[in-house]
Amino acid sequence: MSLPLPERLQTARLILREPRPADAARIFAAYTQDIEVARHMVWRPHTSQGETASFIAWCIDTWAAGRGRPYVLAHRDDEAVPIGMLEARLLGNTVDVGYVLQRASWGAGL
Repeated sequence: MSLPLPERLQTARLILREPRPADAARIFAAYTQDIEVARHMVWRPHTSQGETASFIAWCIDTWAAGRGRPYVLAHRDDEAVPIGMLEARLLGNTVDVGYVLQRASWGAGL
């Protein structure tokens, strides 16, 4: 199914792109195991890289099935290094947006 949402977004500082299997290890290291990041989320900190890999697999399936756009956030100059995610979910005529950022990127005006 095709979503009326872009497959890629780019700002002056960020790239929002499709998730890749290789993102799991970097996302685990960046924030999914961080209790301070998870404190503000609806999920608990991940206890293994495999848990994050399962989440990324779900994101890839969600993207492919057209159920949503779980974008990986990365700095524009290095899109291979995720710093967070932003998920856009269509709900009728609206879009529900949720996001997470690694703690190192907090307070940077992103």
